[in-house]
Amino acid sequence: MVAFGDQVVQAIEGVLINGNGQNPNQPHDEYQYQDPASRFYRNSHGLVLTDFNRDIYYRNQPLITPWNRRIRRNAPDNLQTLLDHSTAFARIINGVSLQSGLLGGTHKIEVAVEELLNFGSIKMPEIVGFKADKLSALTSALTDFKKVKTGNKVEEQEKMFVELKKIMEESEGAKSLEISDAQYFTDVGNFVKNFVQNPAKMSKYQEIVQLISGSLRGLKEIQENPKDSTDHWPQISQLFGRLNDLETYNSLITTFNTDLKSLVHLESFPDVLKPYRAVIRLIEARTGLKTSGTEDLQGNIRHFIDLLKVSNSSNGEFSMIYRLIHSRANSVQMNREVTNGFLNGVTDFDRLLKDLQDPSFAKMVGEKKVKKLLDGLKPVLSIQSKIDELNGKFGLFSKDSFLSTSEVQMLQVGIQGMSITDKDVEAVLNAINIPDDIDSKIYKAAKDVIEAAEIFTKMVESVRKWAEHLVGKELGEAFKAFDKELNFKDRKNVDQSKAEIPAVMENLKDKDSIKKFQDALTATQSLLNGYT
Repeated sequence: MVAFGDQVVQAIEGVLINGNGQNPNQPHDEYQYQDPASRFYRNSHGLVLTDFNRDIYYRNQPLITPWNRRIRRNAPDNLQTLLDHSTAFARIINGVSLQSGLLGGTHKIEVAVEELLNFGSIKMPEIVGFKADKLSALTSALTDFKKVKTGNKVEEQEKMFVELKKIMEESEGAKSLEISDAQYFTDVGNFVKNFVQNPAKMSKYQEIVQLISGSLRGLKEIQENPKDSTDHWPQISQLFGRLNDLETYNSLITTFNTDLKSLVHLESFPDVLKPYRAVIRLIEARTGLKTSGTEDLQGNIRHFIDLLKVSNSSNGEFSMIYRLIHSRANSVQMNREVTNGFLNGVTDFDRLLKDLQDPSFAKMVGEKKVKKLLDGLKPVLSIQSKIDELNGKFGLFSKDSFLSTSEVQMLQVGIQGMSITDKDVEAVLNAINIPDDIDSKIYKAAKDVIEAAEIFTKMVESVRKWAEHLVGKELGEAFKAFDKELNFKDRKNVDQSKAEIPAVMENLKDKDSIKKFQDALTATQSLLNGYT
C-alpha cells in the first residue's frame, strides 16, 4: 500500500535532486513518452516530471517545491490504473505531510476520516452513538403515515372537530345552568302586555313606519318626473301631508322611546343563556361527528400520534442523517484541514474499513487507535443502510420524491414543537366514540326558548335604536333642511305653488336635497332590521 507512494516520491525527488530539466522556451515536440501510463518524460537531459496538462516542471520555478511536487492528489488519467489498485486511505497516507502528521500525532486520524467521508459537522462520537433501530422505527412510522385517508368525508369531520373545540372553549365558563335573573321574564311579560298586546300603541307604531316608507316612495316619484313638470304637485302635496303627520307623532315617539330605554337591560339577557346554548351546541356537534368518515379519521389520528412518538425519539438519528446527506451534497463547501483534494464520499467507505483491518496498518499506527476508529466507523454502515431504506420507501433523494429530505426535516422540526400525551389522544377518541345518541326532544324546549330570547332581544334593541333616531338631532336637522329647500311662497295657494314647481325642483337638484333626505330616512328605517 505504501510502496506505490514511495516509488512516485523517489522518482520525483530524483528529478529534483539531479537537476534534470530543460529550457522553458524549447519546444515540446522533441519530447518522447517513456511510458504511456506515466507522467515522466525523457528528453536528451534525462527524466523530467510534467503536470497534468503535460507541461514540464522546472527546477527554477518558484511554485515547485519538494513538498507540493511529491504527489498530486487528484489523479490524472494516465495514473488512474495504478491508483485504482490503492484504497482511499492509501491515497491519504501516501501524502508525506499527512502521513507524518498522522503517525506523529499532529493530525487526528478521526479528523482525516471525517473529512474523507464528508461527515461535515458530524463528529466521531456522534457516529459511535448512532442507533439504527430508532431510524427503522421512523421509517416504519412514515410508511404508515402514507396510509392516512383523505377526501371530503374526512375533511368535513376535521372541520367539525375544529368547531367542537371552539364550542368547548366557550362552554368552559358554564359552571352553573341556573338562571338567577328571574326579573327578565317579568319584564318581558310587561313589555308584551303593554306594547305587543296593546292594539292602540302597536297601530301607532306601524303608522309611523308606514309614513316614513311612504315618504321614501314619494321622494323617488318626484325624482323620476321631469323637473319642469307641474304634475309634481300631487306627490309634493302628499309629501307635505306625511311630514306634517310625523310632526304630530313626535310626542308619541318620545314616550315610546322613554319606555324602551327602561328595558335596555333585556338586551344582555342572552348572555345569561350562553351556558345552555353551549351545552346544546356541544350535544349537536358530537352527534354530527358520527359519519361514514369517523373510522377513517380515527385511523388518521392514530397514524399521526404514532409518527409523533417515534419522531420525538428518533430526531437525533434523523438529524444526523440529514446533516450527512447535506454535507455530501455540498462537499465543495467543506473546510478541509488535512485531506484537501483527496477523493471522498461514501463509495470509498467499505474499502476504507478493509484497509483499517490490515494488521500491518494497525502495527504502524497503533492497535488502540485503529480499534477506536473502527468502533466509531462501523455505525456509518447503518446510517447508509437507513438512507437507502428511507430513499426506497419515499424516494427522498429522487426528482419525483414523495418527500424531500428538507421536507422531512421540516416535518421533524414541526413535530418537535408538539406536545400530545396519551391522555390527550384518549380524550379525542372518546369524543368520537359517543356511547349513545341524545334525543333532541330532551333539549328542544330549551333550545326554542333560547332562540326566541335571542330574536326578541334583537327586536327590542332594533326598535329602541330606531325610536332614538326618530327623536334624535340628526334626523330632526335633516327634516328642517329639506323643508327649507321646498321654498314655496305659500303652500296653501295651489295655483301659485304649481307655477313655482320648476324653480323649486331646480333648487332641489342643484343642492342634491332629495337624495340627502332620502339617505336620512333610509338610515332610520334600516335600524329596524326588518322588525315591522
